[in-house]
Amino acid sequence: MDTASSLLSKVLKKRGLHKHAQASLITHEAQKWIAEHLPNFVEKITVLSIKDGCLQIACTHSIAAQELHAVCEELQSFLEQKDDSLKPEGIRILRK
Repeated sequence: MDTASSLLSKVLKKRGLHKHAQASLITHEAQKWIAEHLPNFVEKITVLSIKDGCLQIACTHSIAAQELHAVCEELQSFLEQKDDSLKPEGIRILRK
């Protein structure tokens, strides 16, 4: 008997939505990681999307961008440890 996760994966692949779902999962995990590791700046940092293989993160304040830049390697290694097939090649910090 198939599990719910395997059925969902099959349906997403059949409909061509698997990569979109994986990208959404990675953005969600990245936002959760930022909330845990940079709790003082969580309102000023927003994970946007994955574009051209890079995770795009917007910051509304320059100090938040500096703090995020300091922990980008840790975030990248955290995302690489995930089981997902779609891993970002890099992290791009944007200023809103």
